[in-house]
Amino acid sequence: MRVSVIAGAVVATVGLVALASAWFGWSFQRAAMLAPVIVVCAGAVAGLLILWGKAAWANVTKPSDAPRSVLGPDGLEDSTLSSRPGASARGGDRP
Repeated sequence: MRVSVIAGAVVATVGLVALASAWFGWSFQRAAMLAPVIVVCAGAVAGLLILWGKAAWANVTKPSDAPRSVLGPDGLEDSTLSSRPGASARGGDRP
């Protein structure tokens, strides 16, 4: 493993331990004893945030298969995007 990766992991771990000790009012030694739990919890939270972010991004950017309602220039719904061929935009089956 590269030295820079190990150094980054050590810095991140010490930072998480310091943050947890300040947040919960623990001594640094007590938080250091719980460092594995703190790191695993932080990783789980980061993983959930990434997963939810990807799902939200996919939901926002993916075009929907559902029929869309579009208002035309006269304020009435445009019948060209109707889900059934030949169906009127105002309801019913008028051509």
